[in-house]
Amino acid sequence: RVPHPVLIGHAASLTPYAPQADGLCAPQVELQQSDYMWVFQLYKDRNVAAQLEALEGLCRPILQNQDPKAPSHETLQKLAELVVKVLEATVQNQSYYYRVRCRAAELLGELAVQGESSGVLTLHKVAHQLCVDEETQLPFPNDFSDLSQYFVRRSCLEALAGAREAPGADVFKLLLLLLKHNDNSESEMSDGDYVATLLRCLARATPNTSVVDKTNKQIQRYMQRDRLMPSFGHAVTCAALDAMQHLQSRGIVRFDPAPFLAHAKVGQSSKIRAAALGCLARLTPLNLSILKLLLMVC
Repeated sequence: RVPHPVLIGHAASLTPYAPQADGLCAPQVELQQSDYMWVFQLYKDRNVAAQLEALEGLCRPILQNQDPKAPSHETLQKLAELVVKVLEATVQNQSYYYRVRCRAAELLGELAVQGESSGVLTLHKVAHQLCVDEETQLPFPNDFSDLSQYFVRRSCLEALAGAREAPGADVFKLLLLLLKHNDNSESEMSDGDYVATLLRCLARATPNTSVVDKTNKQIQRYMQRDRLMPSFGHAVTCAALDAMQHLQSRGIVRFDPAPFLAHAKVGQSSKIRAAALGCLARLTPLNLSILKLLLMVC
């Protein structure tokens, strides 16, 4: 740990300690600064490494609950409100490098997992604004011309899926809407990667057995589409297999190795076979007999 140096004077107190632009900084150095200094560093320093460090430092007291200056629950709650507002502004500010915005979305998801309800509500609002038309309440037609915006949108959806158990937002409903009404008719680029992300997120966000039929319906639908119009690297089929494996691992769907065995046979694409065998390996704790099959393949 390297404590922040004692700052002298009003002007100096607004100058955070940040890594240099050339990236020459000692490894595993953890800085301690006041929350307003992290915010100042995020807003004023144009170095991407410094901006990412500011995001991490700002969220660290809440995620680790180890801030010596904010021991009380009330103080942490006030800090959480500030952090959520800063992260929301960072995700929506297109002047930031896209990885900084993606990391802000991921941190909103981590705050939601930690029990900060405003984090998942804010993340749900941002994802809804990025993906859904307010007038029609249907997803925007796919537009992958701005890859930075696409990666930010994808990070928001992945963070939402990880916060499925956080109260206050219907994550499953939003992801199901995006998959059910996905429209790629106006885009010249394939939506395979986007659909693959949505399938994995939908499986993670499925709350219980009452809605699992809707998830399975979308999985089967896009697997059939990928057979007729293969995506690049069969990304959709691989994601669908991962989604089925995730549902079985969580116990929402009964254990059934048949789909994975069918896609692991010779004649399938090498990537599909690798994905199917990987799913079988992760399902081994549910049925040790699968281990014999994997050893025979190896």
